[in-house]
Amino acid sequence: EIRKLAQEDCGYEEPTIAMAYVYFEKLALHGKLDKQNRKLCAGACILLAAKISNDLKRPEVKHLID
Repeated sequence: EIRKLAQEDCGYEEPTIAMAYVYFEKLALHGKLDKQNRKLCAGACILLAAKISNDLKRPEVKHLID
């Protein structure tokens, strides 16, 4: 779902998606995810990866935040 949202809907590149997935997996390994917050955390991971990759200037970011 992270790949579909980030790549197909927002047009982010593979390295940004991979970085978001690593962040999400780190949260899962530390036991910070549960059923209520996993989608919010996935979105936050994508935004964080996009910020580091300088992809936040795209107009699709508003769609991702919504």
